[in-house]
Amino acid sequence: MSPPRPVRSLPRLVACVVLSLALAGCMTPRSYLDPEAEPIRYSDLHKPEQPLRLALTTVFLRNGVDFPAVDPLLRENTEHVLRQSGWIEPLAADGAQADPGRSASQGSNAGEGEISVTVNNVADTGVALAKGIGTGLTFGLIGNTVVDRYEMAVTIRTPEATFTRPGERGALFSAVGNAGIPVGVELMAPGTAFARTIEQMLLRILKDFELSRVPAQATLPGDGALPRDRSPAQTGHNSL
Repeated sequence: MSPPRPVRSLPRLVACVVLSLALAGCMTPRSYLDPEAEPIRYSDLHKPEQPLRLALTTVFLRNGVDFPAVDPLLRENTEHVLRQSGWIEPLAADGAQADPGRSASQGSNAGEGEISVTVNNVADTGVALAKGIGTGLTFGLIGNTVVDRYEMAVTIRTPEATFTRPGERGALFSAVGNAGIPVGVELMAPGTAFARTIEQMLLRILKDFELSRVPAQATLPGDGALPRDRSPAQTGHNSL
């Protein structure tokens, strides 16, 4: 009986596996924030001595239609930004502590009002699908960039006033395959890019909310108002 011959197809199999992994890497979306947007940091806000304790409601829409699958993620990201800003301690819609692990006695501002955050994903799903199929059929050799655009509307109600900011816009870009990427942008996973986009939009609105509570003639030390060509926030009264 002759000895078994080496399996000559093994190198081909290994090559196929390596190629598949490489192509999978090419197909992995690489996301980044809008490179034209002026960034804002938490340090651009001035934390009050005590945060407002407000009942939080969040709604996520896609092209104006309820998309409840993303509601929990939106709420989680929103709660994080509100707490980090120092301006608002979010409560559940029924007034209970949103985070049971946090002290319910923090500050004296219990149940001072409510804040609603609505995010609408303005998505051209037809274009995104067509681009995805095009990239898939060419195994990542032809790159595409899909843009997710978002609009955020926030309303803050307290006994003194109602602050409303509609139409705050943001966008995240996802490059697939050999799509060109702007120089200097920070690449991240799509989920991280979504959280950062929500953060940037909400921080801008909170900055406007902060400014609405300061008399026009007052100047905060080191005030970091961002240069923005937009109309001032709409409020129910001239000041809170």
